[in-house]
Amino acid sequence: SNSSDHLIMADPKPNTYSAPFAFIYTFNLIVGVGALTLPKAVNEAGLILGTVLLVSLCIISYITATYVVETMAAANAYYKMEERKKKFETEVSANLTDNKKLQLRTEALSSPGDGRSSPLNSSINEQTIGYLPIKPSQASSYCIDVSGVHNPNSKVKDVNITETTPLISATSDSDVLHLVPTDDDYEIDKKFELGSMASLFFPTFGIVIYYIIVCLYLFGDLAIYAVAAPTSVAKVVCDLVTNSNNNTDNSSEHCFGGLTRLEAYYIFLGIFIACIGPFTFFNMTKTKILQLITTVMRYVAFISMITLAIIRIANGHRSLPPMATFSGLPSLFGISIYSFMCQHSLPGIVTPIRQKKGIYGLLGDDFIVVLLFYLVLSITGAIAFEKSEMQQLYTLDFFNPRDSIPKLVVGTYLALFPVFTLSASFPIITVTLRENLKSLGKTILKKWRGDKDFPFIIDRILFPLLVLTPPTIIAYSIQQDDLLVSVTGSFPGVGVQYLIPTALVFMARYTLKKKFRTYENKYKSPFSNIIIIGLVLLWTFVSVILIIINMSITPPKQVKHPI
Repeated sequence: SNSSDHLIMADPKPNTYSAPFAFIYTFNLIVGVGALTLPKAVNEAGLILGTVLLVSLCIISYITATYVVETMAAANAYYKMEERKKKFETEVSANLTDNKKLQLRTEALSSPGDGRSSPLNSSINEQTIGYLPIKPSQASSYCIDVSGVHNPNSKVKDVNITETTPLISATSDSDVLHLVPTDDDYEIDKKFELGSMASLFFPTFGIVIYYIIVCLYLFGDLAIYAVAAPTSVAKVVCDLVTNSNNNTDNSSEHCFGGLTRLEAYYIFLGIFIACIGPFTFFNMTKTKILQLITTVMRYVAFISMITLAIIRIANGHRSLPPMATFSGLPSLFGISIYSFMCQHSLPGIVTPIRQKKGIYGLLGDDFIVVLLFYLVLSITGAIAFEKSEMQQLYTLDFFNPRDSIPKLVVGTYLALFPVFTLSASFPIITVTLRENLKSLGKTILKKWRGDKDFPFIIDRILFPLLVLTPPTIIAYSIQQDDLLVSVTGSFPGVGVQYLIPTALVFMARYTLKKKFRTYENKYKSPFSNIIIIGLVLLWTFVSVILIIINMSITPPKQVKHPI
């Protein structure tokens, strides 16, 4: 799952697609590398405990996904109302300027000293008064006729000042102009990324916190990818060279040319960063062709793993995983959160959908299918393989150089599957992280620098290096993708999936109610009750505290995994 949270206020309406395509895109968005670490985590936590946790976290993830959609609708309404207000003020200001010129000309034509104004002067003065612009702060001083202004679908008319209209006292912009969002205003036809919505509804402090959480999550994402790709290549190469299937935690075992497996991993890590890393210095977008290829590869890989696991079980290779092992719960918690992650990229999926009326039903169907898919993948894997022989990436469990040629071809494809897909996604995420780091820097330094761009050296050299260095160091130090997925999901993942969407929807409702004194969002979440929002926030903080306590009591073991 990738993030593209640039600080863009509103993107033009993209090419649209139907609900079935939206279903497929959302499924592809959710199912990623996190799923490859689920079978082992479920095996360690137990079938019943693992199933209960997966179901629970799926439900919570769905709730916060609906919060993202509601906030998108609120952002659209807010944006459209601000645009309408600017247009109104521009038209009134233009009228004032034209009438002022006419008034000055009329005063020059009128005869001074006779104590009377010409008929022309009187009519012009009356006309000038009739189009006097009204500022909210001055509204209590004028008689105002707001007829014809409240309908956003008609051309905005001038506010007319008459002697018969009663005085009013305005407390907000909407009081003066009768600007109340309509159903059409809440229509999601402009794409607002999470960063854009944060800039609309969060104070500066909140925007900074948002970018810190997102950047930490993306750093974790890149570290996971940087470990998975070279691990898979090293496993395939070393096993083929030595004609063995190494499933032990012995990274010092011989690989090739006098190198150990760990040293081979370091070489492949260097090659991966050297080949993919330079894209960080440029702008990259995922093309439709590339997206289609990786999608097909993903479906082939996951269907193959489920099929091979079922065949293995049918051939008598059955293990008896535990029903519940609470010591495996923290790891499964983080991995499950990471595996259900989609909130950060939902705007790009939802905005182009033609008919959004049943959006929550569509998202619900997607989450149910993903949940069933994860359960089938995890349970078949937990039964087909003993816990001791399962590797950190489930794709590696099917590779054995001693297999028959057809089985070896499939096993090699599965083992190298993360390399193909992650190599395509890695540069996209590096560019996204680079842009988020820039936005974070600009937000923090705005008080001193304004909105000026960074110098070329900082913008094009320093930020890309800052993006690549931490994941490379982490991948060099820790070869455990399951540990990295768990930690990334448990901490910044909780922020992206739970905290940010919940805070966004709360602040969006507060902002629109305060500004327009009403909030009739047709895309309001089915879980809009303030109690549910409070429970989600409570769950967020309690879960993180419990994870911290558990990791303090029993720190995760860092092992040099089989490579």
